[in-house]
Amino acid sequence: MMFSSCNKKSEGQKIMERYGVEPEMAISEQDTQVVLNLTNKFLTLCKNNQIDEAMSMLYYYDKKNNIVSLPSDLAKKQRGILKIFHIYSYNIEYLKFYREDDSQVKYSFVFNQPAKGEKPATITGLLRPIRKNGKWYLTAADTDSQTHSSVLDRIYK
Repeated sequence: MMFSSCNKKSEGQKIMERYGVEPEMAISEQDTQVVLNLTNKFLTLCKNNQIDEAMSMLYYYDKKNNIVSLPSDLAKKQRGILKIFHIYSYNIEYLKFYREDDSQVKYSFVFNQPAKGEKPATITGLLRPIRKNGKWYLTAADTDSQTHSSVLDRIYK
């Protein structure tokens, strides 16, 4: 039989509450801040229509587990999507850490200021932060990249 205090939570319980799944890697508050700062910078650049600068922040995680520049065809596709809409605001929906090569940031772009009582027009996207040699990178969640399939996707479906 196991007893626990209502006031004292283990690190595992705190992580489960915050991220929804216990990571298989060591993470710190600094990791969370670094990933959130990168994500906010990327999304702010998109909102300010600085698409080329935003695109320069995205990397590709190839099938050989290397972080490389975004391939030109994928960059063109991403750039085209980001240029279509005027972004009014953005929200970070969640950040989930699982493994160094399997984490997620879900975000949404809001395209208009809705009239009172109406819902805003939004679209959601996903970034896959990767920690490689102690450094965090934002990678595109693309079906051709190593990060297209996530354990987190299976857990939350």
